[in-house]
Amino acid sequence: MPPTRTRRPKASEAPAGPAPLSPTFNADVYAMVASYGDIAKLLGRPQNSRLVGAALKVLPPHLSSPDLPAPAPTSPSSSSSSQGDDVLPAPQPNPDFVPWHRILSSSGIISPRAGGIRPLIRQADFLRAEGVEVNDGPRAGGANAGPVGGLDAFGLGGLHGGRVSMAQYRWNGA
Repeated sequence: MPPTRTRRPKASEAPAGPAPLSPTFNADVYAMVASYGDIAKLLGRPQNSRLVGAALKVLPPHLSSPDLPAPAPTSPSSSSSSQGDDVLPAPQPNPDFVPWHRILSSSGIISPRAGGIRPLIRQADFLRAEGVEVNDGPRAGGANAGPVGGLDAFGLGGLHGGRVSMAQYRWNGA
């Protein structure tokens, strides 16, 4: 009998609707990170870490922003300043926010993705704002690239968003 082959999931098999990564992971993981594989295990699909990445890739904007959209400005009243220096209200936290920025490769690398370096910098900035140390910040080839043909030690062509120490910041699932 021929050996059975397991099929690798396709990006199109990502969940159609938004769903929390896991109630446990969404609860209280400030300044902690997890790998795509960690989340797949939480969801009961340990061999489907690529599906986690595919699901995060299609997160709608209302789930990927930590703050709710600012309310629309009201029409100017006679009592407000004509200079436009009214104070804006503080942003309100988004209760449905999915902490996508806390999910990294198993080696702690902020994974390269479409959109170039800006999304990598954004993810690194979100992590740093929580107190997570991100080493080897965003770089794009050139003098900082690895010694062999512009590739760094991870084969990423020198383009990645940095690395987080999984030993120090990995969420333990408790």
